[in-house]
Amino acid sequence: MEPKPLVTKLINDSLSIKDDNFEMKIYFIGKQSDHTVDYLIYYFPSEKVVFQDDLAWIAKEGPIKKARSRQAGLYNAIKNLKLDVKTILQSWPVADYGVKTIIPFDDLEKSMKD
Repeated sequence: MEPKPLVTKLINDSLSIKDDNFEMKIYFIGKQSDHTVDYLIYYFPSEKVVFQDDLAWIAKEGPIKKARSRQAGLYNAIKNLKLDVKTILQSWPVADYGVKTIIPFDDLEKSMKD
């Protein structure tokens, strides 16, 4: 009803968005994701949460398996950025494939050790 021009922002490194109560940091991890050349993760420092789309595949049940390259890319990005993370939220898969979409960081860390 009231068209407005589209506002876009290219993120080559990081972008911080905050107000008096909330902060979110967006990080470009790109090829480090081992998934695409353009990949962003979203960090919420006060909550110690990283939101990402589809890099970690940790089963809901059974032993934690060794991380594949995409999962290792996420772990290494978190460590390289020195993010204090307790939980990872994942938006994919949207259907139940037997994998966690709320992932304790400890589970990701365990997958790097096996």
